[in-house]
Amino acid sequence: MKKKICISVGIVLIGLIVMGIITNYADSGRVTTGHEPKYCIKIVSDDGSKVTYWGLGYKVIRYVGVSPNEPYENNIGVKMGSWFMKYELEQKLSAKEINNYIINYLEDNNDISNFAFNYVDDITNKVVVGLINNSKEEQEKFIKKIFIDDEAKILDAINNQEIITFVESKDVFEGKIIVAEENYITVEVLKDSKSFKVKDKVTMKISRPTNGTNDYYVVNNKVRVTFSGLIEDSNPAQINAVNIELIS
Repeated sequence: MKKKICISVGIVLIGLIVMGIITNYADSGRVTTGHEPKYCIKIVSDDGSKVTYWGLGYKVIRYVGVSPNEPYENNIGVKMGSWFMKYELEQKLSAKEINNYIINYLEDNNDISNFAFNYVDDITNKVVVGLINNSKEEQEKFIKKIFIDDEAKILDAINNQEIITFVESKDVFEGKIIVAEENYITVEVLKDSKSFKVKDKVTMKISRPTNGTNDYYVVNNKVRVTFSGLIEDSNPAQINAVNIELIS
């Protein structure tokens, strides 16, 4: 009796092994050619981003771009292996996608006073962000503002891919006020600087003090101007002044 049971169990095991080899071979061919595995049980994760196909001794893990109901060939990551295989899709984000996140945020928010500019460097394929104060603390503050908590995966991808390059965007020059209006002044540069030459004319917006502080925005006063580094191509050139201090 025991012998018959052992023989029966052995036959079943051999049958399962043979079936596993055959279905593994068939599904391997399908996965390799971009088709959904056929001889498996399909399990969708709770958030719908991952589909696992369980076969006889093997499994296929598929990550989807939109939903598990979209065509199989549209998957954004797939891997086949044993039941014990672990596969986590490495989230790759393009510099353009990251740059668009920044642009979209800035269109709706005006609370980043330290921000100067952002663009995609086509040579390095990274997003270049100009900050007036380019400290590590300000870099982290900028990222947290743009990529809020519900974008945790994006934050991880940014850190892993090092997809953002921060640069200091600040310049200083000295000039003499030659035009003083209610909301702006124009100065003539007194010394060569990184951005301007002597006698260049530069215009910037101002906010005149209303708290009794002496208003020094008058013609012929000399000032030291710190600005964001961005220069508008106009005549005279226009800048965004971060700080204007009287020097004489």
